[in-house]
Amino acid sequence: MAAKHTLHVALTEPLVQYVAERVASGEYATASEVVRTGLRLLIEQDAARPQRDSASPPAAHRRPSWVQRGAR
Repeated sequence: MAAKHTLHVALTEPLVQYVAERVASGEYATASEVVRTGLRLLIEQDAARPQRDSASPPAAHRRPSWVQRGAR
């Protein structure tokens, strides 16, 4: 699918390495494919969760610890 929009994002070195490894393995053709797949999985995960109430912490505070540390 051709990209309709372009968005530039900054990634930590471990995330850049992870994306590069997925492309080098042949599993994905481009870094964009890796990122799109990750975003699709996040959308599916969010849709499967029960609706959060206003007392729940924001999603950014519930990230896995490896994301907060910048590792993969």
